[in-house]
This record gives sequence, C-alpha cells and structure tokens, in this order.
Amino acid sequence: MHKWSISILVAGLLLLSCNKLRIRDFPEENEPLVHSQLTLQNNYQRNAITDEEVAPPLVLEWEEYLPSIPSRGFSGSDKYILFGMTNGYLAGIELLEGKFLGKKNLGDACPAPPTIYGNIVFQSFETGNSGIIAYDIQSGSVLWELRDQFTTSSPIILDNRLFHQTAQGMIFCLNFQNGGFFWQKYTGHPVRNSLAYSEGILISAASDGFITAINHRTGTTAWQISVGAPVFADPVIADHSVYISDYAGFLHVLSLHSGVSQQKTYFDYPLYHGPTIDNRHIYLGLSNGQIVALDKNSLAQLYSFKGQGPIAAPPLVSESYIYFATLANHLYILKKSDGMLLQDIEFEGRARSTPFIKNNILVIASDAKVAFAYVQNF
Repeated sequence: MHKWSISILVAGLLLLSCNKLRIRDFPEENEPLVHSQLTLQNNYQRNAITDEEVAPPLVLEWEEYLPSIPSRGFSGSDKYILFGMTNGYLAGIELLEGKFLGKKNLGDACPAPPTIYGNIVFQSFETGNSGIIAYDIQSGSVLWELRDQFTTSSPIILDNRLFHQTAQGMIFCLNFQNGGFFWQKYTGHPVRNSLAYSEGILISAASDGFITAINHRTGTTAWQISVGAPVFADPVIADHSVYISDYAGFLHVLSLHSGVSQQKTYFDYPLYHGPTIDNRHIYLGLSNGQIVALDKNSLAQLYSFKGQGPIAAPPLVSESYIYFATLANHLYILKKSDGMLLQDIEFEGRARSTPFIKNNILVIASDAKVAFAYVQNF
C-alpha cells in the first residue's frame, strides 16, 4: 500500500469499558458541531484567550488518576473532556464530577489534543501505523486513518476539510468524512508544533526557522520567510499578524498576508511557547519561569512575574486573570491588570498543558498521570 494511501476501517459497536471508549449520549446536532479545544489549542489561531474565568481563591473539586501521561492538552464539550495519552489511547473524563469514562487504543504516542467535529474525534499520532485516525465516539467505530505521515500537530477542520501537518513538513487537505484527498503540499521543512489558521491562511512554523503561509483552499504558498532560529512554539495569529517565538529568544511579529516583519523584541532566554494576545497586550512565558506583559503596539514591557520552574505552556488569559503552570508543580493565578499574584497552587507532577476553563471549572493535567479540577471557593 502506498504510504500516503487512506485505509478505511469499519469496526463493530463497542461498549464503554476500561479498554473501549464509546460515549453514547454525546450531543447530536443537525449540522456538525465544532467543539473548541480548551488548551493551548484554544482555537485555530492558537491563542489561549478564554471568555470564561474562575475567580480565586480556588479549591480542589476533584482529581482523577489516568492510565498514562496525557498529551499536551484536552478537547471537549460542556460535558466531556477528551484527550490522547502517550501510550496511544484516546480517553475521556466527565467534566463536572471527574468520572473516568474509559479509553480506546487507537495507535501509539499521541502528541497533541484531538480535534472534535460533530461526533468524530480526529487524533494525531507521533509513531505507530497511522499519523491520524478519525474515530466516531457514538458508534465506537474507526472511520478512516492516514497511514504513516506522523506528526506532533493538532489537526484543523475547516469547510468540511481536515488539515494535517506532518513532522516532515507535508501538509494534507483531506475530506473529514472519508479521508479523501483534496491537495497536499510539501514545505520542505520539519515541524514540531501545530498549524495555525486565520483569514484563509494556514501558518506552518518549522523547527529550522522557516515560516510558510499556505492558502487553505488551493494549497499554494502565499509566502515563506526564515526568522533565522529554530521554532518549537506554535505560531499564534491575532489582528492580521503572526506571532513567532524562536529558540534564540526573539518574539517576531509578521504580517499575516505578506510575511513582512512588523516588529520584534528580544529576551535573554529561549522561547518554547507562543504568546497569548488580547486587545491591548501580549503575555509571554519565558523558559526561566517569568511571565511578561507587553504593550501590543510598542512591545514595551509593562510588568513581569517570576514563578518557580520553567513555564509549562502558554498562559490562559481571561478578562481579569492570567492562569499559568510551571514544570515545578505550580499553578499560578495573576491579576491581569498589574501582574499581582492572587494564588499559588501546588499539585502533584509537572504540568502538561495550559489550564482550561469550562462551566466554572479549571482543569489541568500533570505527568504524574493525574487530572486536577479546581472551582471557586465561595
């Protein structure tokens, strides 16, 4: 079989158990419903802004021990959290009470959160047989899979098309229902992060420093530039601009439609994560444990806060607060207006992702194979 061929697999109905995940009562919609990814994959712009917040002080609502280490974040709906694990299983947790719903083995290591479209979960894989698998969580069926083409990227669904970026720099545009091909594009540059999308443009940021913009309908290259240093962070898109954090310590601001450099600023530390951007400010986590707030227009630093240990992922920013976690087992909540520390929570293990908030619950997972949920302490 050609390594790019699609294998269509049909499975029988699977009962929900510790080895077979099926969620019968997942909401049915007349049209496919896109459930926002609730982590650093917060949206396809990869900008971890949330319109929900939980005011500190927070207290532990539940904790759930997991079968394996979760990937870089969660996806879900108002009821369920779904996530891949490093052992290749797709798993689920009930959001309000933390009940483990079960797991389903789909492949090998899952590097990124799944993308949910209607009842179909699209999970990418770093190793194994397939780079991406489409799984129906109502019927318990694998609908299709793309053999080989491994990735560390979380897929994108737009206009009933799925966009899959491989670790070797190949980008596929596929029919989300059956895996059929629309186009494929080879950028020529390896990647270790996720695609970003806005205004008809896909942005691929390569680990050799090349940034490629691709028309999402045609697969043609709109522009390509090099920032001159490796990029491991997801590209972030906001206000017609692309924000690139590089390993040399530069934050670059590029025009989304031309790639022209608009401005950049330098930090003394390698940057492993992209910024979070609101209407006026940029919030960036540094590898020395600092969170810095910058003016969006001038890139002037407004304030900073230093936590214990390197920043684990981009900060989650709400209307009033900044939430971020470190590799030294801390979850911090800052006042967004001035960076004042409001709460410092210690938990077991190193954080695996940006915190996320849904239905007045903040959830974060660690490499101790635990998911933690916090609520406001009234």
